[in-house]
Amino acid sequence: MLNLLPPHYAALFEEKESSLMAKSNTGWRDSKSAKTKFAFFKSLTSAEVERIKQFIRDYERLVILGLNKNIEQCFTNELDSCIALDYNFESREHATRTEIGELVYRAKYKGSKGAVQKIVQHLESAIKRVPGRRRGLPSCVSYIPPAPDKLYDLPRELAKLLAMKLEGTQLLRKGIPLVRPVLEVNKPIFKELMVGRKITAWEKILSEGRIRLSGSIEGCAVYVIDDLYQSGTTMWSYAKYLKSLGASAVFGLACVKTLRDTDNK
Repeated sequence: MLNLLPPHYAALFEEKESSLMAKSNTGWRDSKSAKTKFAFFKSLTSAEVERIKQFIRDYERLVILGLNKNIEQCFTNELDSCIALDYNFESREHATRTEIGELVYRAKYKGSKGAVQKIVQHLESAIKRVPGRRRGLPSCVSYIPPAPDKLYDLPRELAKLLAMKLEGTQLLRKGIPLVRPVLEVNKPIFKELMVGRKITAWEKILSEGRIRLSGSIEGCAVYVIDDLYQSGTTMWSYAKYLKSLGASAVFGLACVKTLRDTDNK
C-alpha cells in the first residue's frame, strides 16, 4: 500500500508515474480523515517498488504551492505550478532554519558563495520535478525583477548560474536560457506592504509597462526564480505579466516558503 500526504501528491504521482498507477487495483482512496490518500498495488517488481520509494524521496521536502485564500480572488491560472525547495523554518514554535533556509540566509545576508552554489544544485534537481513541466517547449529561466538600484540580488544570481549550467540541455533552450527583467521604476518596499497594497503596486507597475525583458518569451515555458515565497503575490503577479507577453507556461521555483501565507498582516 502507498500512502501520500497531502492529497495533491496523489495527483502528482499519477502525472509522473502513470505506468505504475495503472498497476493499482484500487486507485486512490480517501482515508477516514480525508487528509490522506492511499492506493493498493499488486505484482510490483523490486524495481517498481524502488521507483515508488524514489518518488517519495524526491518530493518529501519539496513544498507544492497553489493559490491561498489571501490571493485567490485576484489570480486564476497565471502560474501553471509552483514549488519551493523547503520551508524556511522547521516550525512556528522553534526558530530553527531548515537546511535550505540556512543556505538562503548565508547566501543573502552573509555573502556566502558556497551557499549560493549549493542552492543552485538544489534548484537544478528541483526543476526536473516541477509539476506539469512540458517536454518539447523551448524553456528559459527568469527571476522576480529587483529594484533598479539593487546591487546584489539573490534570485538574479541564482537564475544566472542555473541558466549557465543548464543551457542547451533538455531543460533550457540554447542561445537565450536566461531572460532578465529590468524594472524601470523604483518600486515600494514590498516586504512592508500587506497583500492588497502589494497587488495594487504590481498592477500599477505592469499596466504602465515598467518592466523590460532582455529577450522574447513568446511560446516558451518560463521558470521564475525567487528566494522567498510568502503570500505568493509577487510570483503570481510576475507570472501574469509573462503570460500577457505570450509565455506558454510559467512555473514558479522558490527557494523557501514561509510558514504563513500573509504579508505583514
